[in-house]
Amino acid sequence: RMAKGIVCDTGVLISLYLLEKQIRGLLRNIKSKYKIIIPLGVKNELEEFAKYKDKLGKAARKVLNNNMDISKIDNKKINNLKKQIRVSGKQRITDTDLECFILARDNNLAFFTDDFSVLIHLSSFFPEENIFHGILLYAEILGKIKGKEEAYNFIFEKFIPLRWDNITEIRLVDLEKIVSEFFDK
Repeated sequence: RMAKGIVCDTGVLISLYLLEKQIRGLLRNIKSKYKIIIPLGVKNELEEFAKYKDKLGKAARKVLNNNMDISKIDNKKINNLKKQIRVSGKQRITDTDLECFILARDNNLAFFTDDFSVLIHLSSFFPEENIFHGILLYAEILGKIKGKEEAYNFIFEKFIPLRWDNITEIRLVDLEKIVSEFFDK
């Protein structure tokens, strides 16, 4: 059976490797179901993270040691998309975020991001596209490994404090809503 392709941003990939440290077999489960495809910008961001000795740098180095398909996105496409969705810099949406979206859209793939600004902005312009918060990818795989209730507890008691040590209350509520809706479906 052919693995389904997905596009992940830098934060999602780092999160997967932080999770793997706590849940053996997580990456094997993900790789058996999905083929991870990234734009060159994600690879470049991972290389920047990898220069640091902290947990994110270590995770980035592990991500870079894995086989992923890497695609180059034409700058003209990025600039056209910026005009189309009126990105001015205030939205905190980077060229790499746009590369991920273009790669997913052009290849009819799901795009997973950990960035609410990107998720909200792109979803408002392209409601028909498959743009998801990375937490859904983690919830799907963890749910299969641990069961829904244990996966939910793990996400909110262990993973989120590990990954986002200064998460705001509103973002935490947003994540709880996303995960609850996913497990209730």
